[in-house]
Amino acid sequence: MQHFVGYLRARMAAVNQHSMVVWYDAVTTAGELRWQNQLSPLNASFFDLADALFVNYTWKPETLADTITASAARHTDVFMGIDVHGRGSYGGGGHNVGVALRAAADAGLSAALFAPGWLYENLDRTKFVELQEQWWSKVQQIWGYSHPVIHSLPFVTVFNAGAGRGWFRGGQLLAEGAAAAAASLSGLTQQQQQQDTAADGAVGSGWFNMVVTDTLPTCRDPITQQVVSAPIVGRLTSSTAFDGGSCLVICSSQQAAAGSASGVVVQSAAASVVDTAAGRSPLPPSPAAAVAAAADTLCHSQARQGAAGCWLRSAASDTAT
Repeated sequence: MQHFVGYLRARMAAVNQHSMVVWYDAVTTAGELRWQNQLSPLNASFFDLADALFVNYTWKPETLADTITASAARHTDVFMGIDVHGRGSYGGGGHNVGVALRAAADAGLSAALFAPGWLYENLDRTKFVELQEQWWSKVQQIWGYSHPVIHSLPFVTVFNAGAGRGWFRGGQLLAEGAAAAAASLSGLTQQQQQQDTAADGAVGSGWFNMVVTDTLPTCRDPITQQVVSAPIVGRLTSSTAFDGGSCLVICSSQQAAAGSASGVVVQSAAASVVDTAAGRSPLPPSPAAAVAAAADTLCHSQARQGAAGCWLRSAASDTAT
């Protein structure tokens, strides 16, 4: 198995320099299923051959110092697992994931959030957008942002979340329901999509395809500038889109707190001037330009995230996720 991990890492790196081979803390070097809940002699050889270690979720804070010592300079390659459902995780998961996150961050280790889809599966789905923003903002408060996503220009995003109620192209609704799901997977022509929509009649059931996910905003901080009369925030909406299933709505923080769906719809955004030190574009002195720049300012990424899991690289690392 150790030989395979080393071989897989070498082959993956040859194909894609950004690939990662992560060893999950389960099987030991003796071939036994024994979760270590830390970096130990029984999983260290796998860690040495892989890009990172995903530590099992039932670790205790008193073992973090041993993991730091064992990982040495590679401590940010150790991701402490946190089960959002709880199930033995330090802090109990759910709304208390910050307990485990803080412990990992303070130790200088990275973290892996398992199943943040808990929010959708267990809470009020009619308030999912607001609850999700609240939950991730708590993660942000502890973990912060590792880097802006803008590394080269031009930078363009249409804020497609890889899910939605309809399938849009060029701002036009082409399909809904099951037909939208098919379109997201197969790239059907407009005529084919219309035919499929009429055939199966599944409207409003929605679709999900992470493969087509665009660069998304993760920043939930209000933007305060002299060119706007009140702090503004960005929020994804699936009521309309340019390409895919969603776009960005810019609204006041008061509207966002009240759950209002009204605001300025931004179907796409492009960045041309970037302050590389701050990773943000200054807001120009016109309302229309302020909206576009606000969308750009919101486009920061701190992690690879999805319904299944989220990787949070420690800020101590120079390698961004």
